[in-house]
Amino acid sequence: MANQSNEQLISGVKKIMICTGVWRQPISTNATLNHLYLAYCKLMLIGRIILWFLLTGELVRLVLARYPNHVIIESLAVVITNWRMNLKFIVYEKTKIFQIFEVIVLKEREVWESRDVEKTRKYSKKVNFMQFGVLAMLITDSLTVLLMEGMGMAGTLNIKNHNQANNDTLESHMTLQVLLPLNRMNHLEWFFSTQLFWAWNAFTCNLSSLLIYVNILVYSVVQLEMLQIKFRNFVEPNFSLDAFTIEVQSKGAMLKKLIREHQHIIRFIKDFNNKMKYITMMEFIFSSLDMASVSISVIKVSSGSFFLNGIVGWQCFYVSLLITQLFLIGWTCNEVKVQSEAIGDAIFQSRWYLLNKDAKILVAMAIARSRRHLEMTVGPFGPMTTNSIVLILKAAYSYVNIMRT
Repeated sequence: MANQSNEQLISGVKKIMICTGVWRQPISTNATLNHLYLAYCKLMLIGRIILWFLLTGELVRLVLARYPNHVIIESLAVVITNWRMNLKFIVYEKTKIFQIFEVIVLKEREVWESRDVEKTRKYSKKVNFMQFGVLAMLITDSLTVLLMEGMGMAGTLNIKNHNQANNDTLESHMTLQVLLPLNRMNHLEWFFSTQLFWAWNAFTCNLSSLLIYVNILVYSVVQLEMLQIKFRNFVEPNFSLDAFTIEVQSKGAMLKKLIREHQHIIRFIKDFNNKMKYITMMEFIFSSLDMASVSISVIKVSSGSFFLNGIVGWQCFYVSLLITQLFLIGWTCNEVKVQSEAIGDAIFQSRWYLLNKDAKILVAMAIARSRRHLEMTVGPFGPMTTNSIVLILKAAYSYVNIMRT
């Protein structure tokens, strides 16, 4: 187990990954506890796969049976989210994304051991941002799930009472709409208990699938910021070309080391982008569809009976959850671009003019390299930035108008 003081950047995400059953390292020095956790991981994995099929199967059933449009749209919104998070986990497993967290812990230890005030202050800001992101996601996701399940179960009980009083056969579509081989109204205890498990599985998986991505992006940003500090300060104020030859050579060697570190960060971010660019494209496309599906459902329900339907509340929080996800991804992707461009500015702000001719040539090459900024791309279509969020919201608005016609 790693020292927890070196896990500040990943601490919130680590806890959520443990709850999801996707944390790949031992959680304790106790062997029994680790074995129990492995069993829990398998249970969550099986539950995730079963829920994937049950949600998709129920959507197909609703479409084939020609249920009302608002019922199908509600189911579609949840199925889109479920497919999105499961596809992310498949990519994470195949590309070994989970192993990056070991590297993050090692790099964080270097920051704290450096005792550099500027570095620790910058790093602490990113830790605070990551904690804010985790908290925002926890609040919006938990309120969405609690309202959906709580109001859904209450609505289901009301429908059961209505059916018994009026000898009717109404169905409930207020909780997670999963395919069941039996009449849920006649087996409510079993239905509610499985709903709680599905809700926990969906809640933790949705959090993990997004926050893993955001956490690695924040790590990439903070590595660029740490490198900026190193470039800016590698030539001390009292250094001059009149110094001993060995000191001049040491500055050249230090510059080469920083350039190699820059190249390593460039390779890391490009490799991560190659692994995740289609996930980013999926977020770009599905987020607008998901938001439009829920929005049109809210519009249709609000024009009818607000309280009896009992779904407007959780759908409004679901929209806020989607917007939170979008801004976390958009902002961190944009920061990768901004901070990669700032590397050249940091080099120029250093005392490069005190170096010898060979070192000055290396400085010019490093600045030129930084002008080709790094970016997270939306598949093959261009960079993901804060402007992309606006495009997604515009697309969602367009889809709402199309669905209403």
